[in-house]
Amino acid sequence: RGSSGINAEYGYDEIIFTEPTSLMYPLLVSSKPQDPGLAQHHQNFEEIERKTFTAIIEARRQIKTEIAELSARIKNQKESYQLLKQEVKDLEQDQGNKT
Repeated sequence: RGSSGINAEYGYDEIIFTEPTSLMYPLLVSSKPQDPGLAQHHQNFEEIERKTFTAIIEARRQIKTEIAELSARIKNQKESYQLLKQEVKDLEQDQGNKT
């Protein structure tokens, strides 16, 4: 009795290219990763660290600037409050003297 010609392998998938095109053949036989993102992943740690450090320094600078601006606004608001409070006190005294 003959074989049906169908073999099944379990555990992995395999594609066999019996006649790959001239464009496909170099891709099939090369052992280098084709995705440049994967290849650079292990090479750019210093660059990533430098960019992260620069971003942290810039963020700190922006936060300090915002804190300074908000502190100045709070100081101005407190001064305005004190001036208004004094005006109300003066007006109350003027009305008390008129009666």
